[in-house]
Amino acid sequence: METTRERERAIKAVTSRGRMARVARRAGTIAARAVEATASTESGGASRSIPEDARARREAAKRRLVEACAGTYRGAAATREDTEEISAAQGALERTVGDEALDFDALDGKWRLVYTNAADVLGLLVASQRLGVPEVGDIFQSFGCAKGTNTGITNEIRLSLPFLLSEAKAGAPGGVGLRVQASFRDLGKRRLALTFQEARVSEVSISPLAETLLAPAILPRSSLNHQILMAIKELELKFPLRGALTSMGGGDEGAAVGSYHLTYCDEDVLVGRAAAGGVYIFTRA
Repeated sequence: METTRERERAIKAVTSRGRMARVARRAGTIAARAVEATASTESGGASRSIPEDARARREAAKRRLVEACAGTYRGAAATREDTEEISAAQGALERTVGDEALDFDALDGKWRLVYTNAADVLGLLVASQRLGVPEVGDIFQSFGCAKGTNTGITNEIRLSLPFLLSEAKAGAPGGVGLRVQASFRDLGKRRLALTFQEARVSEVSISPLAETLLAPAILPRSSLNHQILMAIKELELKFPLRGALTSMGGGDEGAAVGSYHLTYCDEDVLVGRAAAGGVYIFTRA
């Protein structure tokens, strides 16, 4: 009897030690994975450590958003159904970001607007679509922030007036370029504090009709004609912005005028939300 009890106690002891060993191995594996994940994040590999299924969901959400924006004339021709689909697709894409930090190297460069619901920009686009005046060409936003640099943000829009300026259309530098330069400061959590510095009017491209009427009819001397035309084309006006009011806020020169929340950014899609309201969706230019 005593031998039987001793054998049972021995079996229980071995079983218990086996369980403890398995628990220890499992804890060690979990700890090792945590260390690997931390090392990947700290080395800038947060995006590379995304599981394949999560990466696939992100790519699908991104395609859905870009496709939903197509055909809306950057928001001016969006129907209620279009707006709902864009909002849903945007939310789905933003939810894939989690607590990832903003990748400034990916943000650097030039972006072309494909959709917005910001009232100031949308007003121009609606007028252009319905009335044809003014013609609105490309709308860009450029960031200088690669490899730890910070050279600011440039908002650019190309506009034209029929018969006076050359046609403003996507992919063509017609009309006149209007640029607003801003500096930015990283606030963390994917937010930037903006300070608008200067507005600039440049790259005037007059229409062939205006050039024909101006040169021979008003100024018959060819050398003077040439000088006048060159002066128009090389015209550049600069003026500081004081108390500027935009969809991103308003304020005095030298003071932060608003914050910009970049809710998604990778190599080819950028999504931003302005503090005063308004969504901006861009693709790489």
